[in-house]
Amino acid sequence: MQALWIVCLLAVATCVAESRRPVLRAAPNAVKTGNYVVVLRRNTTTEKLQQLLSKASKHSDDAKIHRYVETVAKALTLKLSPYSLEVLRRWPEVDYIEEEHMAYGTQSGQIPWHLGRIDQRSRNLDYFYQPIATGAGVDVYIVDSGINYNHEEFENRAIYAGYDAVDAYMGLVGSDRMQGLDCEGHGTFVASLCGGKTFGSAKGVNLLSLRALDCTGSAPYSVVLDALDYIARTAPQRGRKAIVS
Repeated sequence: MQALWIVCLLAVATCVAESRRPVLRAAPNAVKTGNYVVVLRRNTTTEKLQQLLSKASKHSDDAKIHRYVETVAKALTLKLSPYSLEVLRRWPEVDYIEEEHMAYGTQSGQIPWHLGRIDQRSRNLDYFYQPIATGAGVDVYIVDSGINYNHEEFENRAIYAGYDAVDAYMGLVGSDRMQGLDCEGHGTFVASLCGGKTFGSAKGVNLLSLRALDCTGSAPYSVVLDALDYIARTAPQRGRKAIVS
């Protein structure tokens, strides 16, 4: 009889464990925002998402949803207490939950060798770059700290993508909006590697600035996710070849 009880208890414990969705914790040295990104199953309908937003807001520590996306993924960002986190882990619509932390741009020093690296297989670089095309007619979305539109490297090919995720996150309006303009430098650096006239790998592409990092070069990951969601929703409507950097 005792053995039977042990088997039953193990079965119950297994069912409880399987019903809880995983929580992906941020690295120990990561800068945490205090929020969680709740990623829903891909088959969640728009109608169901709206229902879950209303339901989840009642479990949020500050009674609100900080951000949600539904195109690149179906996910919502909110502040959760340990108890509320455990409640949401048991929702059948949830795929997993991730502890949100800050995203940062990174930049190295002199890297002109990259052009020689991408157009040849040989280990010994010849430091010549002979592309077969310039990328003219292709849109490159720069999801970063923005772009300095007037920089001579871009030859008027750098433009605003139509949405600034940092502006939206900070609630900026009117003349306070940056509208994709770089105030940190990293985005302009990345754009120059993609399509700058001197060291760009595709010197004819259009560079669309979709700012997702603020003037310190950082932002919560939900802001980056919001930027990607905008691209997933709107890029197909443009009917042009496009990639994301």
